[in-house]
Amino acid sequence: MIVLARRASVLLLASLAACAVDGADSGPTGNGSEAVPTWFQDVRPIVAENCTACHQEGYNPIVLGNPEQFGAYGKLSLEKMMGDEHAPYIMPPWPIPDSDSCTPPAPWMDDPRMSEDDIETVRAWLTGGMPLGDEATAVDVTPIPPPMLSGDDVEFLPGPEAEIPGDPDSLDYNLCFSMPLGKGVEGYIDALQIIPDPGNMIHHIIVASDPTGVTAPDDGSNGVNNCPTQEIPDTRLLFTWIANTGPLYFPPNSALTVQPNERIVLTFHYHQTDEPQYDNTAIAVRWLDEKPHYRVWMDRFGGAHANEVNWSPAAYKGGWADGHFGIPANKYNHEEIWWETWGQQDRDDGFSENEYAIWGVFPHMHYAGLDIRMDLHNVEGDTQCLSHIERFDSAWQQTYLYDAPMGELPTLSPEDKIEITCHYDNTLDNDRLRDALVEDGFAEPFQVTVGDNAFDEMCVMHYGLLAENDFP
Repeated sequence: MIVLARRASVLLLASLAACAVDGADSGPTGNGSEAVPTWFQDVRPIVAENCTACHQEGYNPIVLGNPEQFGAYGKLSLEKMMGDEHAPYIMPPWPIPDSDSCTPPAPWMDDPRMSEDDIETVRAWLTGGMPLGDEATAVDVTPIPPPMLSGDDVEFLPGPEAEIPGDPDSLDYNLCFSMPLGKGVEGYIDALQIIPDPGNMIHHIIVASDPTGVTAPDDGSNGVNNCPTQEIPDTRLLFTWIANTGPLYFPPNSALTVQPNERIVLTFHYHQTDEPQYDNTAIAVRWLDEKPHYRVWMDRFGGAHANEVNWSPAAYKGGWADGHFGIPANKYNHEEIWWETWGQQDRDDGFSENEYAIWGVFPHMHYAGLDIRMDLHNVEGDTQCLSHIERFDSAWQQTYLYDAPMGELPTLSPEDKIEITCHYDNTLDNDRLRDALVEDGFAEPFQVTVGDNAFDEMCVMHYGLLAENDFP
């Protein structure tokens, strides 16, 4: 599904530059007209709250913990805080801005965007000579650690521990890994996290369930192969990991229900490097002591796979509005629309029989992605915009959670239709696409179809539902 390019060392500084800048053009101009903010009294608390959780030693090559470090990146830091026209578009990363054309059903949880006052304080400090102030009276700051699940109720499960073959002539490589997840009794997970190692070659990881254990190898070992071809009975989507993704916390008083002997299946999509690499990725899960009130369910709408190129809603219960997906080379703002009626999806979980609350969405495209919008149309003829990303950034995708109590969340009913509108920029003016093409030796864009590989495209919304836990 998404996004670190093949020789990721080249892109690491750009993709992780949560407040980064071009030091050659930075530096104070000095205005001397008003009281200038100081580092210890005004700016350090802002940087500590918004930047240093990611930009710290051992976690990021760009460290922004002291005035010299932050000042060296001052000009670009300010530009990224405000948002600009070049990827990464905004820092801290939050590609789902307010939109004049979309009013979501609830505010977004954990919105990291900086306030205008904080941005103006940083601007005044940078242009006012970057004074340090009095360290003896510095405002206390609490170090924020990198996002990580922790505690006695967190279990760390080792990943594939597999060698990924290097191949300079082949970009994509897939691997599936199955491991035990169940505890011998019904269990409940309220948070998940992928811990990539090495993260610079993992394109995405789909985490799904295997309630019946069909993926268990005959010899009793954990299973590593080039992805099973058999259908996994009663499988559920648990999590979608892409680069730069932290823990996924489910809504309060809710959890994934895990069957006693359930297994977990991780489908890895790698961007191969020239030389073999060893993958030691792990997954962390946080268990609850007792059954919560709500059960979490996740699924997807939209077109994602090569066999969905020629799908029409009339023939397949969902599909492309014009029956076909294809993005011409060198085409800007190309549009594809996917329609789907939720209750017509083939499933045996019972979730299509009632109305359920939507707690979050995960909009997804690849390098050519420009703009993605999701609308829900109900049987009464009303339309609700679920989300709209007007400037899509393939390197900073995430699950967006609605910040509202159960009774105020949007709902999904069997006859409701989902419309996903995707726009693409398949030109060299697209920063993410251009860099990926150049890195893999392509001089020009080419015709793009729908599919799983890096230079294919998708038009997808993963979504999460909540159900009462007395539901069978």
